[in-house]
Amino acid sequence: YKKIKSAVTTDKGAENLIDLLEEFSDDKELIKRFRDEFKTQKIKYSELKPILAQTISKTLKPIQEKRVRLIKDKKYVLAVLADGANNARQIARKNLKEIKKIIGL
Repeated sequence: YKKIKSAVTTDKGAENLIDLLEEFSDDKELIKRFRDEFKTQKIKYSELKPILAQTISKTLKPIQEKRVRLIKDKKYVLAVLADGANNARQIARKNLKEIKKIIGL
């Protein structure tokens, strides 16, 4: 919230805040309201900024929770990385074999 609260509210800054709201919110009415208020220069940043912060926080919460779980489960993360590396090696071997065949090696 601190970063959004201190965001610059020049015309471009305000447009950026509304664009962020549009990206993170599905509430078309709310977005329209702030766009209209911006156009008529009646926008209240004291209303926009907390709503934007709450919307972003709500959207990112599941990602943050998953990150915490993954940090705690290093065995799982290492297993996923090892599996991915094995898959990449298999694909690379296949591609290299095809390339050598094409160029006649």
